Amino acid sequence: MGYYTEYKLEATEWPDELSKYLYQNFYSVDKYGGSVGDCKWYDHEKDMRTLSLQFSDIHFTLYGEGEKSGDIWKKHFLNGKMQLCNATITFEEFDPSKLE
Repeated sequence: MGYYTEYKLEATEWPDELSKYLYQNFYSVDKYGGSVGDCKWYDHEKDMRTLSLQFSDIHFTLYGEGEKSGDIWKKHFLNGKMQLCNATITFEEFDPSKLE
């Protein structure tokens, strides 16, 4: 068992060395940052901090959607530091004029 999450990685720039690094070191995203489907990547924060130190001028955004409903987040990485941004799910207010 384990917890599955789908990941997607974006970067402010994408040098060829970045694709090579991802291909050699990451299994949770492809060499272009695309999703490879649900997987377990428990060390993603550590791995992303290492990546962001290797490419210290690039701002990385890792998106994640876990198997639990509402587990949606993105994490920003720059020069070995991270900021977590959790999603906030809201509903529109009821509007009787929209009834069909």
